[in-house]
Amino acid sequence: MRLRKIGEGITAFPSSSLVRGRLKVLKSLSDLRRLKPGECAEKIVLVPVAGVAGMTIPLMRASGIICTTGGVTSHLAILAREFRIPCIMGATIEKNIDLNDGRNIVIDASRYVGEIYIEEA
Repeated sequence: MRLRKIGEGITAFPSSSLVRGRLKVLKSLSDLRRLKPGECAEKIVLVPVAGVAGMTIPLMRASGIICTTGGVTSHLAILAREFRIPCIMGATIEKNIDLNDGRNIVIDASRYVGEIYIEEA
């Protein structure tokens, strides 16, 4: 597999190694309400809204978090630090990238500017 960088953002909680996982996209509160128990476990979760307080339970077992808004003082960043989940906030992601559930994603949250990759065959 080959990694292709598709974005970056500010690391809110670091990781000393690359974090790999299947993507789970949560675009709205209705997506959050439809989650089945454990559906975010061992996945990298992509969310657009940093201040969603109801995300605590689903995110507790995520392997990584990417958020396209907010910063290191956002509610989601604080949750990531509390649960020790590698997290990239305020992420900018290339346009025309198909980010659907199940896509293989890698995040590098080892530096101040975290990087987001997709795995390609």
